[in-house]
Amino acid sequence: MDKKKEKELVLELKDKIVHGKSIYESMMESKQFSPYEYYSVQIGEETRKLEEVLTELQKYFNRKIQMRRQIVSVLTYPAIVMLVTVLVLYFMLNKVVPMFSSVFKQFGSELPKSTRYIIKISNHSGTLFLVFL
Repeated sequence: MDKKKEKELVLELKDKIVHGKSIYESMMESKQFSPYEYYSVQIGEETRKLEEVLTELQKYFNRKIQMRRQIVSVLTYPAIVMLVTVLVLYFMLNKVVPMFSSVFKQFGSELPKSTRYIIKISNHSGTLFLVFL
């Protein structure tokens, strides 16, 4: 076993089984397994089909791990796109819009309403991004 915790758990279970406890009782006392796991093992022990139950548990956990990997891989790209979008928006509001607002002020004419809103948002962008985070 690679991990020290797993090795200790297996040795603990082995000691309890050697001292007369059933596998499912040992699993239940260790508090490391879900009720689904130790009740499945209990059913396997009582019906004398422990090998089949353990095989099914292995298939279940392999599917669960595979599903988690798929979810992570599916969500990675959208997360990166969202991060880049937020960074570009932050850059635009803090660097580009203030440059254009100073140019617009030099003209002295009335700005369109949408442009005024963007300048106001740019002036308060630091606060907005802190609230967002």
